Amino acid sequence: GRTLATVAGNVEQAEQVLGYATERSQAANAAVASGDKGEAVIAVRDAQHALAQVQQLTASATGAERAFAEAAARAEAMRADIEGDVAAARAMRSGDPALAAAVTRADTVLRQGSDPRDPIAAVDALTKANTEIDAALAAARGAQEQQQRAQRALDDALRDARARISQARDFISLRRGAVGTTARTRLSEAERALDDAVDLATSDPARALGAARAAEQYAAAAMDAANDDMGGWPGQGGGGNGAQLGGLVTGIVLGGLLGGRGGSFGGGSFGGGGFGG
Repeated sequence: GRTLATVAGNVEQAEQVLGYATERSQAANAAVASGDKGEAVIAVRDAQHALAQVQQLTASATGAERAFAEAAARAEAMRADIEGDVAAARAMRSGDPALAAAVTRADTVLRQGSDPRDPIAAVDALTKANTEIDAALAAARGAQEQQQRAQRALDDALRDARARISQARDFISLRRGAVGTTARTRLSEAERALDDAVDLATSDPARALGAARAAEQYAAAAMDAANDDMGGWPGQGGGGNGAQLGGLVTGIVLGGLLGGRGGSFGGGSFGGGGFGG
């Protein structure tokens, strides 16, 4: 599924980078024993950078697991919401053809169920059906009720957009050397759309809802583009992890030799919490 693909290989990479950190710490000890302080400093820095990368990889995997669980819960909540919308639409007996069509499409999505291995895909399908039936109901209801429903939907959409943007940002940051401009552009568009949604939340909840949903779609597009750069769904192929690890270790070694200038693989400079003794 999409969520699992965002962290495919993280555990394996973390284990291998941890092995590299161990090797460099041993090299540091050997350098100290031989009196080569310069080599000892480089080796310690390499080990610190590697340990920081391990922390990032494991944190990303933990975050994806949390997103997976949240998406599953969100899908169930959305199903209940859509079922309520369908019941309300039928109770209205408005005869509106647009509302009737939205009810038919919502029923179809509800009958299809969801793949337990990919709750995010289920959320995408349910979101589309929910958007359609919400719009049809809003047209058949009074303006005051429409605004109230838009505000409730906006809260959900803002939460979903923030989660999707955070997921895409983490994925791209951890693989920045391999991710191209398309993914970064979509992520920037997602962040701008989210800012617009927040700005409009009080004055125009309906427009803010559209901006929040656009932000989520842009973030999903950023993830798709980033994964295309990495080799596509699912995972990254048999050689993908090795290639990434090679780039990772190269970045770590170069980062150590250059004294940490310009950042290391995974982004930013690593501080504290490192290897000491």
